[in-house]
Amino acid sequence: PEYHRQTGTVLAMGHDVFYHAGHFFREQPPRHTVYLVRAADGTWGPLEWLQWNDPRGAFIYTCNCAQRVTLADGDVLVPLSVGAKSAARSVVVVRCAFDGRKLSVRSTSNELTNTKGRGLLEPSLVQLDGRQYLTIRAEDERGYVSTSDDDGRTWSPQIAWTFDDGEPLVTSTTQQRWLGLDGELYLVYVRKDPTNLNVMRWRAPLYIALVDRRTLKLVRS
Repeated sequence: PEYHRQTGTVLAMGHDVFYHAGHFFREQPPRHTVYLVRAADGTWGPLEWLQWNDPRGAFIYTCNCAQRVTLADGDVLVPLSVGAKSAARSVVVVRCAFDGRKLSVRSTSNELTNTKGRGLLEPSLVQLDGRQYLTIRAEDERGYVSTSDDDGRTWSPQIAWTFDDGEPLVTSTTQQRWLGLDGELYLVYVRKDPTNLNVMRWRAPLYIALVDRRTLKLVRS
């Protein structure tokens, strides 16, 4: 959930996922991005689907627990992982209008793709100094970064995260998150390390690294 200043509401977003008898249901039906709104008087509205009638999302279009960006005019940029039932997923960013009750898609960005495993998953967005940054989970022991200079309409080809000494960030099918602090941009991430080889997907501990925004590399020091 995030406060939407322009309408004085709280917009909470996620996606539907299905379980049966206490376990993840392997034969998932089509899945969607969902949202609900907390009005200024403190009451929550009903759970709604974000309607997106794009054939690329016929089976799945999800935003998980992604970070998103609210633009100055109140429009909301939402990063989506989309795909067919048996295909690798790709990432697009939708620009949505929000009037304090209804969230509706205005436009869709170009598409970022990766054919390894399930493709590109669980993207997260941040905005700093007029530029948008996207970090993306993948299944090839890498995470990826992409940028936009036109309010999320066009995204650069994604590149794998590396440190500024050239060493790649080795991570395993795990999300990354953004942290903006004192005018700087940081990436919160996990990585393969001798101390966490017995942790599932090396998901602890969390590391934080300064991002060199000129080179899109993580500052080793």
